[in-house]
Amino acid sequence: MAGVIYKGVRATDGRKVQLSATDNPENSAGASILANELGAANGIATLDGSSLVVQEPASTSVSATINSIAKRDGTGDVLVPVTPTSQNAAASKSYTDALTASSRSWKELLLVPEQLTDGVSGGINQAFAAAIAVDLVSGDTFIITDGTTTETFTAVGAAPASFEFVAGSGIATTTANLVATINADSTLWAAVAATEIGPYFSSPLSPAIVVYRQLPSAANADRCYGTIANAQADVQVLTFGAGTVDYSTLDSMQFDLSSTDPAFQYAGFGRIVGTLIPSETHRAVETSAAYTWDATAELWQQSSTPASSNPAKGSTTYAAAAPSYAEANGLLPSLGDFGYFYKGATDTVYHLFRRSVAAGTLADFGIVEMT
Repeated sequence: MAGVIYKGVRATDGRKVQLSATDNPENSAGASILANELGAANGIATLDGSSLVVQEPASTSVSATINSIAKRDGTGDVLVPVTPTSQNAAASKSYTDALTASSRSWKELLLVPEQLTDGVSGGINQAFAAAIAVDLVSGDTFIITDGTTTETFTAVGAAPASFEFVAGSGIATTTANLVATINADSTLWAAVAATEIGPYFSSPLSPAIVVYRQLPSAANADRCYGTIANAQADVQVLTFGAGTVDYSTLDSMQFDLSSTDPAFQYAGFGRIVGTLIPSETHRAVETSAAYTWDATAELWQQSSTPASSNPAKGSTTYAAAAPSYAEANGLLPSLGDFGYFYKGATDTVYHLFRRSVAAGTLADFGIVEMT
């Protein structure tokens, strides 16, 4: 620094200054040291004997820019690019969180295994749930929409046409009829009667109706509403909307069925095949079984047997394509009972059934193939 004549650097902004009127405003090379020039160490000035302050010249940057001073946010955290730009670069919290999440095989809880779709168009279908608390009557409606497509399902007394279902013969039967109509007539959605999510409701309701997309979609906007002659509270809805983590009780909210389009998302997350990670595993509440994504075969493989505090009561053969109510009734006398069935003495494929409700329809039984 031989020959430099300036005397000082202003601590408030790091600019070169004269300490007195007699100080020479030029260095030995004849260059000005005043006006807006930065002083020593490119803007670092000593406040006291042990601390420094860095001013914020125009060159501060969050992006990866050579020789730029890193910025800090309002809490004092140093800001870095979301994605590191080199092997030795600092990593942001969002980047490390994403790596941690993608490395986990166990992932979010689902309501029913039907939310899982195989194949090149596979993934996880968004879903929400509803339950009938008081049986419906003719003229009541249940409407599903995503804000673009809207489908109205209307209760009738008998002889249903398209988008109609028979109501008034008991909650279980009305539920089964509504589920069947959604599956037969909907262009976007499917439904399944579920018994194990009853405790999600403030007053347990069973069976519930889980409505889910037929194919996974990245746009999660599905919701429902309708008109109920007696009271909107006769149909209760569980929502798992935007910002929820999974389909757990902690992430659900319960509402009376809205009479108008609520205009906000009821369905929980959905996931298209491109965002799945190999071997990611989800447990479904309805079956208490786990399902793992086989990325090579593009299939969801069941990776655990259903968990049950009610052990299987034995096994028997069945004659029909699936066990009839009469065949199951003898083996599973109580609600919630489990039992194994197999078709014929030489069939190597067994089915685990659980008796869910006291009504004589095939929908009373949850089926999981066992080999």
